[in-house]
Amino acid sequence: MWTTRQVTRADQDAWVDLCKASAGPDDYVLDFLDHFLVRATTYVALDGDRFIGTMTYTELLDGAAWLSAARTLPEYRGRWVASDLVRAFEGLSRLRGRTGLRLWTAASNEAGIATFRRNGLREVARFTRMKAEVSSAKVHSRFVPLRIDDELWARLEASAIFAKSKGYVSYDYGFVRVDRNLIRSLWEAGALLGWDSQAAVVSGASEGYVEETLEFSPLAGDPAELLAEARVHAAARDQARVETFLPHDPGILETAGRAGFTNMEWGQEAILCEKPLGPAPPV
Repeated sequence: MWTTRQVTRADQDAWVDLCKASAGPDDYVLDFLDHFLVRATTYVALDGDRFIGTMTYTELLDGAAWLSAARTLPEYRGRWVASDLVRAFEGLSRLRGRTGLRLWTAASNEAGIATFRRNGLREVARFTRMKAEVSSAKVHSRFVPLRIDDELWARLEASAIFAKSKGYVSYDYGFVRVDRNLIRSLWEAGALLGWDSQAAVVSGASEGYVEETLEFSPLAGDPAELLAEARVHAAARDQARVETFLPHDPGILETAGRAGFTNMEWGQEAILCEKPLGPAPPV
């Protein structure tokens, strides 16, 4: 039986070998190992001294924890390696007082779906990941910091986009659940932008990620206007492209296509999963 522990910089070569064996030599995780080592917590499952699986944990702005970058050696798949890592992180989350665990998986990934169900996570929403190049128009972006008041919250509660996303938005390469406390945190981070009746979460990539990307999540207003303005805003910030997770809704996705957005290789139908956690036990 295997054991789990935290990955350290001394493990980097073994981690690289695991990623290549699991997902191939072009695995995107290879570009972010330094980011994960500095800004996140990664656990490894060990069969003796052999790396057989890894998973990364990041704490989110809304108090939950995000699990990502799961990798398992092909010959160990179906043997609950990922489940053991999820359970290890559930223990860490409880000790740190996190409010829940979240992760995403592709709707076509039967093994991933089985893993999250086995560990008590439930589906809460579905999204499609899309991208667009920046606008060629040299105009000033209309996005400005929004004012936090009851009128803004009323707009969110009445928003069709917000309803179809079930109240979750992509932020800092994880998904957060929007409530009044989170709205203030997003505002303080300079990520809550819009104009008139339009509202969105807009941020640059985190340190260690590809810095030419603008991360964008519409909250309220006209999706066509918001998506078009995101491309303008990215150009104004000297970024090369926009990435977004949109509710997996035919109407919204058709609108995004007309606005110049196309599907990304991964995430054409991504299932967002969550497991609420109770209060942390005494330590």
